[in-house]
Amino acid sequence: MSLFQAASLSADGTTNGISILLISIILQSALEDKKTVKDFSLCIIFLLSLMLSVSNKLIFQPVFLFLLIPAQKLELKKRYL
Repeated sequence: MSLFQAASLSADGTTNGISILLISIILQSALEDKKTVKDFSLCIIFLLSLMLSVSNKLIFQPVFLFLLIPAQKLELKKRYL
């Protein structure tokens, strides 16, 4: 079914692609051995979350995956929330 949605000319393929990309970047930031998460990654996460919430109003749950990133990996604790 996802192959059909990706091949069709609808917003479902775009929504699936953005969701998979957002989840992968968040999991990479949360599970990577680096000490900090760079500002560029945070901007990408924010932009993908914004694109996902605009493209389909019912799909907003992956945005909360941002909370998987530990606060110690962020440079400032104020940026966590």
